[in-house]
Order: sequence, then C-alpha cells, then structure tokens
Amino acid sequence: MKKLLVILATCLFFAPVAFAKEFLTLLQTGTPEQVLAAIAGGAKVNDKIGGSGMTPLMIAAQKNPNPEVITTLLKAGAGLNDESAVVATPLMYAAWNPNPEVISVLLKAGAKDRPKIPPGMAAVWTALMWAAGYNSNPEVITTLLKAGGRIEERDGDNYTPLMYAARYNANPEIIMLLVKAGAKIDDRAGSGMTPLILAAGRNPNPEVITALLNAGAKIDDRAGNGRTSLMEAAMANENPEVISILLKAGAKLDDKDPNGRTPLMWAAWQNHNPQVVMILLNAGADGKLKCDDKTAFDYAAGNDKLQGTDAYEALRKAAGK
Repeated sequence: MKKLLVILATCLFFAPVAFAKEFLTLLQTGTPEQVLAAIAGGAKVNDKIGGSGMTPLMIAAQKNPNPEVITTLLKAGAGLNDESAVVATPLMYAAWNPNPEVISVLLKAGAKDRPKIPPGMAAVWTALMWAAGYNSNPEVITTLLKAGGRIEERDGDNYTPLMYAARYNANPEIIMLLVKAGAKIDDRAGSGMTPLILAAGRNPNPEVITALLNAGAKIDDRAGNGRTSLMEAAMANENPEVISILLKAGAKLDDKDPNGRTPLMWAAWQNHNPQVVMILLNAGADGKLKCDDKTAFDYAAGNDKLQGTDAYEALRKAAGK
C-alpha cells in the first residue's frame, strides 16, 4: 500500500528527459488541440516515465478531466491496456479522475481493469478499489459498478472496495453507495479489521463513521490484534469528533486490548491531539487503570505532543499523582 502511494505521488513530479515538461503539463491540464499539436511536434504517445512506467494515456486518464484528450491519445495510437510498474492500466488510473466520462471513454474503447498479476506479487488493485479510496465523486463509483466493477474483490491485504472507502475516502456517500451495491459491512481484512475499525483509526471525517454505523457496523468488533474501533481511534485518529460518535454509539470506554491497554492509554501514548485525551477523560475514562504497572499518565511520558498541555496535567490528576 505504501509503495503504491509513493509511486503515484511522485511519478508525475520526476519526469525523465524523454517526457518534455511541456508535454507532461499538457497531458494533465491541456486541451485536445494542444495535446495533438504536441504529438505532431514529436511527442511520443507510448513512452513511459522512468520507474513508474506510466504512459501519456495513464497520466491523462488520472489527471485530465477532459475526455476528449483521452480520445486524442487513443487515435494517435496510445496503448489502451498497457501496464505501469505497479501493474495498473489506464482504466485504473482513470479511477482517480473526478470526471466519470473519462472512464466511459476508456470503457467504450475496450479498456480492461486489473491485468494479469505476475506470480508472487502481493499488491493487487482494481479500478473500483482506487475509486472507492481516492475519488470523492459517487458518479465515478456508479460508472465502474455498471461496467462490472467487482464489489467483493480483494487486494493483497484482503481489502475490499468498501474498506478502501472506509479508510481513505472522506465522502460518506461513497460508503452508502457501496453498501447499497452489496458491499458487506462486516467483512474483514487480512489484519482482521472491519471497515469500521479501519475508518476509526484513519478517516478524519466523523460522517464516515456514522455512515458505517447506520449500515450496521458493530461497535465492539475487534481486529486481529484485539483492538476495538474506539482503541484504534484513540490511538491514531486526531479528530475528537470521531471519539464522540463512537462513544455515543456505545463503545466501551474502559475496554482493554489483549495486553491490557485501554483507549485512554492508547490516546495518551500515541495520539498527537491532546483533545482526544480530554474527550475520553471528560467521558469518564478511568485514569487509574494500569497495564504493566503503568497508568495512562505514565504512557503519556513518551508522547511529546502532550507535554506541557492541559491534557497532560489532567492525566496526572486522573492517575492520582
């Protein structure tokens, strides 16, 4: 997952000499006429960018909202189903584009989704997964579903499209759309995490949490590591509103993971937002509970973001020190 994001984030920035800077810019923001002029001037439509292996069609599919640019590249001979270094096709890159018409043009031309994955390659994605995770436009999801996007497909980490949406997409409409299309709310990733647990730990939008709960997500499910949604949120989500929603939904405030750590301990130890600690304390979290003879205040000693804050002193007081 991290490798994928690094490649996608950098590939359009570090372009080799074979890709003139002007052509690279036109692929992302230019008009069909400008792209055609660049091709007539010698720009190659099937060259690839260094280590990323992205072609001009892939770049345009991902970045340019004008579907006619896609048509221009295809008429010039661009490879419709070429694969990049992460074994992704132009259709998969189009899943990032906010304009669903870009996907429609590629589909009408015969574009394919996930290609054949080389043996031993664990990282496997589909256009629907990428759209679910990184595209805020529900129409893009709808377009892919109508084209046969596989709602039950899983990647190398056993993530479904719904899990991508829960973890990475801030638009709750994507959650509702996938659930309506048949996504299973209680599916689990390879780590044992449910969509709700993934969202609690990583998604800053509390409305995504609400959408999952309204769809039937179970508040006290535990991941393979034994942590609940509230524990994951306390540990890694810096939006205190996420904590509030989980508590209102019935999350157990002083529940313990298999090692004996409570949500308050996780927040004190790992979370960078002191307000997350405060909202747990104000809700009644027990600051005197111990794990390995350490209270939440003791865990806070290793969190630089809490030092000198009101939350740090509140933890001290709650621990009776």
